[in-house]
Formats: sequence, structure tokens, C-alpha cells
Amino acid sequence: MALSQDGLSAWLRLQRLFQQTLLALREYLEHDGDCPPEQAAFLATETLSHVEAAQEGLRQTARASEASEEEWRALLRPADLIACAESPDSRPRRLNPARVTEIEAVNHARVVLGLVPRVPAEAVSFPGFPSYRDIPVPRSPASLTARLEEIERAVWYAAAQRRHPELAEFRRVYAFFEAGSIFGDPRRLFRTRPL
Repeated sequence: MALSQDGLSAWLRLQRLFQQTLLALREYLEHDGDCPPEQAAFLATETLSHVEAAQEGLRQTARASEASEEEWRALLRPADLIACAESPDSRPRRLNPARVTEIEAVNHARVVLGLVPRVPAEAVSFPGFPSYRDIPVPRSPASLTARLEEIERAVWYAAAQRRHPELAEFRRVYAFFEAGSIFGDPRRLFRTRPL
């Protein structure tokens, strides 16, 4: 099935976002917490907006069967909860474009986070580490929420040009944007290694 023109535009926009974010994070890493003002501005506006959209998309797509009631109570605000069993008409009939964007953002994040440990060693550019195989894939709503918050925090540090206090956390975030930047080029992601 081919992507619609709107779908292709959205895909290209995501590719650009991940590639530019990766470049900014690389500059930030190489220059010890400093990056050019235009890259910091991109992180503060475009990248953080995308991460916030993914967080909202997670709240919008939450299903009771994915986690325990206690876990959902810890993760969601009361306003996020809809008792569909009591009132079937409480659900909107159509999604508005903003909601579609947020749902696309969280679904894309889920796929990219699943690809992080599979990034080929030759594509890993984080200094001093041969692979991302040790980075776990979020398996629950709580772990996905925690990872999205971690991404938001690291991007904020880079946008504010403040040195990130935790290398392991920054590496996971960097790996997320690296995996996302090569996700659009399957030749790079699924390159076979010589035997």
C-alpha cells in the first residue's frame, strides 16, 4: 500500500526532525554541552513539540488492558480517563488532525524504540560504545512513559545548552534519534554484515 501525499509529507517531516535532532545532539555531545543557537532553537521548538505530541498520543491511545489500574492511575490525569462502558457516546466520532498527529507520533516512537537495539554496529555513532543492544525496549505503558520523559529531559538539557548529568540517559536518547534517523532508510537499518 502506497503512502498518500499527506502520509509521505508526514514521513519526510519525521525524517527531517530525527536527522536534524541527531545532528544537534551530536554537536552538543562533541562540544561538551554546547551547540549552535539555531540547533538549540530547533530542539526547543520542533523536537520538544514532537516529544510532547508522542506523550499526548500515549494518553489518547491508552487501553485499560495494557496495564493494571494502579499503573494507569499513576500515569494518567483524571481528565484523560473516559468511562466508555457507561456512555458509549462519550467517545468522539472522528479524530481531529491534532489527535492524528499525536497518535502518529507515539506509534512512530514505539517502532523506533523497538529498533534501537537492532541498529547495526556500523551505524552506531555514539562515541565509545560498539552497539545499542544493551538498551531495553519499553514493554509497558509505564516504561514507555518513562522513556518519553527521559527523551524530553535530555532534549531540554541540550536546548538549554546545559550539560546533561547522566551519560547513560543521554546515550539512550541519542540512540533513539539515531535509530529514527536511519529508520527511513531501510538499507542502513537492515544492512547485512559479511560472514
